[in-house]
Amino acid sequence: MLNRDFTDFIEDLSSNRPAPGGGAVVGVNAILGASLLLMVVNLTIENKNYLEVRDEALKLRDELLEIKEILMDAPQKDAEAFTEVAKGFKMKRSTEEEKRARSEVIERGYKLATDTPHQALKTIARLIPIGMRLYEIGNQTAIGDVLVGLKQVEIAIFGSIENMGQNIKSIRDEEYVAKMQVEIKKYLKMMRGLRASLDELI
Repeated sequence: MLNRDFTDFIEDLSSNRPAPGGGAVVGVNAILGASLLLMVVNLTIENKNYLEVRDEALKLRDELLEIKEILMDAPQKDAEAFTEVAKGFKMKRSTEEEKRARSEVIERGYKLATDTPHQALKTIARLIPIGMRLYEIGNQTAIGDVLVGLKQVEIAIFGSIENMGQNIKSIRDEEYVAKMQVEIKKYLKMMRGLRASLDELI
């Protein structure tokens, strides 16, 4: 998806198609956040005034590169997950057997559409301690970029939580729903902590 012209992505996003949607935007936010943090890391590594933190900055860069690579697939995975839900709704339901098969496909689709942002959250959350550390040791001329990057991370966490919350409303598996609700509460607490920290730093 990200190999396409950005204007094409915007046009598709503005259309009446179900995907790309909010989940894809969340993925883009996460990538932007990671990329901004990478920029600050590179500006720190290359500046002779920060030689004392260069080794630590190099380690942060390696982790950010890994995170960015993982996140690059997030928008596409989200679009594919929701497409599975849409596929289920298009299935026939004339007979009881068709209704049952359709219901199973939709259930699997909604679980996939929940698992996808949940997995993304695990990666996105890794950006928080990196960004906070960069605020302390990073090149001070780009410290505003650290805050903007972390704000993108907050938005990405918010969007992922929202996607999960909306999707589990349509899932019948009570055990699965309960498990995801616990995860939502965990990341919601994390997001609010990040938001409070950014409000203090700005």
